[in-house]
Amino acid sequence: MRGLLFFLLIGVGLSWSQMIAETGFLRNVDGMPVTGTVMMNYKLYTQPTGGAPVWDSSQLAVSVNEGLYTVLLGGSSNPIDDTVISSTANYYFEYSVNGVIFPQRELVVWSLRAVQATYALRADTAVTANTALNALTATSIKQQFRQVNASTVINADDNVVLADPVDPINLTLPDATLFKGQSFTIKKVDQTLNWVRVLAQTGQLIEGFSLTPLMAPGDSVTVLSDGSSRWLITCRR
Repeated sequence: MRGLLFFLLIGVGLSWSQMIAETGFLRNVDGMPVTGTVMMNYKLYTQPTGGAPVWDSSQLAVSVNEGLYTVLLGGSSNPIDDTVISSTANYYFEYSVNGVIFPQRELVVWSLRAVQATYALRADTAVTANTALNALTATSIKQQFRQVNASTVINADDNVVLADPVDPINLTLPDATLFKGQSFTIKKVDQTLNWVRVLAQTGQLIEGFSLTPLMAPGDSVTVLSDGSSRWLITCRR
């Protein structure tokens, strides 16, 4: 399967066992979504090229359905915890699919350090960083979404946008070239037929189109940047 295009969506959730839930989208050399089981390997480095990994997942059999997959990294037997990561270092994931190593490592400093720093600040000074990592609260999750009722530009930290339009509105995505690997979920939460148009930046596309519409109550999309344009990862209409 050499030549697979691999568009990564980091969805970080650190649990008691310091696991990372990583969701992605996989296409074959012809651009078609992959379905089946592939062997994946993840290695974590402190530098973008060379060096030795500080963590290695070993080979993982991952089920892929129409391009979509989720894999849990870490766990009690091979954790990604504060014995592996530090709040002062950058980290890069190297990926391989069926033995094909993707040449560019992905910077994941924002995923690992942000969680560690956030909960370390919330914890008492006597509490270790490892304990602080486990102190996930509803407050921290609420900071990741935004509710809108008028046309606007989606911010870089708007992981989830809940659209409650009083009239038809346009929601413009951030520049895809600045946020490679980042995803945004937009959901229409009102009960009207006011449409919501999710727009790409000028000169950029969403699955080959300049926009994707949300027409009915409950419609939602998740879009992912590949560094130049965006792909639909999930679409509920």
